[in-house]
Amino acid sequence: TDARILDGMRPLLEGWGCSVDTLSGAEDLDRSGMHRPDLVLADYHLDNRTGLELIAQLRAIHGEDLPAVLVTADRSSEVRAAAGRLDVPVISKPLKPAMLRSMMARVRPLAPAAE
Repeated sequence: TDARILDGMRPLLEGWGCSVDTLSGAEDLDRSGMHRPDLVLADYHLDNRTGLELIAQLRAIHGEDLPAVLVTADRSSEVRAAAGRLDVPVISKPLKPAMLRSMMARVRPLAPAAE
């Protein structure tokens, strides 16, 4: 994932009271002491895999109930079907902050709700 996108998302999410950890590659999952995230926001197109593969791996580590949202510019039915099989909602790019906040509240009711 482009570092500029990660850097741009951080102040938005922190402004909503979220604590943000970013992953940019497969090696990051091997970090010792990684805590269970409250919510995963994953871009579909990552360097070495898809966001859905990353979500599946995180769920294998942290539990199948780990809330996740996929963000993608890919509007194909294949991507949406694959996300549906993992029970992962999809937000299309360009990302609108109000839509993201609403989706975060929907998949994880304790996350900051849209105002």
